[in-house]
Amino acid sequence: MPMARFMPQLPDRYFANVNPDLLAAIPFNAGKVLEIGAGAGALGAAFKRRHPACLWVGVEVVSEAAEHASSLLDEVYVADIELVLAKDKHERPDWLSSTATYDAIVFGDVLEHLKDPWAVLRALSDYLADDGVVLACIPNVGHWTIIESLLRGQFQYTDAGLLDRTHLRFFTAATMLESFRAAALVPTKIRAREFVVDAAGFERFAGAMQAWIAASGEQEELVKRRLLSLQYVIRAKKSPSSGAAVVNPRRMVIAMLAMAPAFADIRTRIPLAAYASLPDVEVHFFERSAQLPELAVEQPKVLIVQRQLPDSHEQWAQTVQRLAAKGWLVLAEWDDHPDLFASKVREVFDRAPWASVKACHGVMTSTQTLAQVLTEVRGDDRVLCFENQLIEMPLHPGGALDDDQEQAVEPGKVGKSKLPKEQKLTVFYGALNRTTVAVELMQAVAPVFRRFAQLELLVLQDRSVFDAAIFENKRFVPQLNYEKYHELLAGCHIALLPLAPSFANACKSDLKFIECAAHGLVCIASPTVYAQSIRDGVDGLIAHDLAAMAQSLEQLVSNPALRHRLSQNARARVRAERLWSYCLEDRLKALEAAWHQWRHPTPHRSTEGLA
Repeated sequence: MPMARFMPQLPDRYFANVNPDLLAAIPFNAGKVLEIGAGAGALGAAFKRRHPACLWVGVEVVSEAAEHASSLLDEVYVADIELVLAKDKHERPDWLSSTATYDAIVFGDVLEHLKDPWAVLRALSDYLADDGVVLACIPNVGHWTIIESLLRGQFQYTDAGLLDRTHLRFFTAATMLESFRAAALVPTKIRAREFVVDAAGFERFAGAMQAWIAASGEQEELVKRRLLSLQYVIRAKKSPSSGAAVVNPRRMVIAMLAMAPAFADIRTRIPLAAYASLPDVEVHFFERSAQLPELAVEQPKVLIVQRQLPDSHEQWAQTVQRLAAKGWLVLAEWDDHPDLFASKVREVFDRAPWASVKACHGVMTSTQTLAQVLTEVRGDDRVLCFENQLIEMPLHPGGALDDDQEQAVEPGKVGKSKLPKEQKLTVFYGALNRTTVAVELMQAVAPVFRRFAQLELLVLQDRSVFDAAIFENKRFVPQLNYEKYHELLAGCHIALLPLAPSFANACKSDLKFIECAAHGLVCIASPTVYAQSIRDGVDGLIAHDLAAMAQSLEQLVSNPALRHRLSQNARARVRAERLWSYCLEDRLKALEAAWHQWRHPTPHRSTEGLA
């Protein structure tokens, strides 16, 4: 639905930031979501950047907020959910028809506003898909500030916050869980949202409560965490019967041990965030050392060890054997050819070449070329090839969310009215281990930068490349974390992706292309790696040598229509193909199959799923 050009003026609370914990709890692969209390549509819009194909249905009682949400969400209805549910089932609207089902039903700070939240939970659970999930963020009336006020004889309603004057019901963590059980829902995860609003005040309060805490018999740390919890995010699934006990069914436990976490979010933190969005998957993240949870041997579980470089093959093999005895499938995460390692890293690797890859039960990697190398190293086909994917689409350059801006553009179809106004064009270069070819590239493109005043070069991290750019209009940015890196890309327009031809380089992934393309950058790339991903002249340009790369840059500066078309097509390509929401279930099934085949091998399926 196109974004409205006029947006009604709404109270600030309707434009509040998206609750990141509630967003993270929505399964990435949820195909149809019902949000009760959609507000101005911020949560749904944020989720649709993660799963553009999702159908998001928003229900909002405030018409002004719903008007804004209608420009962002697929369907928006102005309705009081309690009045709707009071009707006979055959009189309810289409979005609650007898055939309507949802993969997720979301209540973001809503249940406390309802007269009978228990009845609403019970009624809406009938519309949940068999494997669907109900999610709710609920304020905690057991927060220390409320308890302190009660001890002072006060209970003052406010315009916002825990004692918002529109709150009709109040919950603690325990009563929240009871409410879900009563609705025939099984809570699978609960996450506290802790905020220290007055650190000194809390310490005074906790000190005064020491005697009570000691008498309670509970651990002091647990009590303090409960007192600091401003809200709870709860996830629940359908219960087989209303009397079923509350359990924590874990389909899979995934632990990630990042031994070289710098610049590795795409292979470590981001996959875990995707898996963690599923209500029956438990994840753990560790850096450089791990304290794994004690779990039943037959609980499916996998430990993924990223870029481990052990000193001894034998010692690492013994570690893997100890973990195997506890039921852990151990996979090596390996995303680069060792010929590309920095000299100090290569020295460590050479102490026990390929030890991590050989000693583990299997390997995960990002490209088919590297997968073939790892298959030869191991002597078997226990290799999972999971290509790099993004967690979400960035906002469109300029902040727009229009669906029509996400469609591929055919040659000759761009009218002048759609072209961006002429502006400064920022050309991005930022890659590891490409200094030699990039220095030569700077010499090749220098005449283009001198000719066009609107061009600016932005070099990330590699000072040698920056110094090799002998022209004035350039800017250097030092090392950035993953979030800041994407903020930097958002301000760029063209990306230079040189990559010298070599077998080691051919093992690399097209990650730089999808990261840049997602932000609408037009990529000018070498054929090594990128010719397999970029459709030349459709969603980027392939330059077969450095001179051609300079010519392509000049072409993009001189032809705004071409630049706009390639930018839109590249962004549409990532949106349609390279997001975690599209591959999440398949990858989880592959990990499950790998664990079961390792744990319970049969003659006919010893390696299937790890090939």
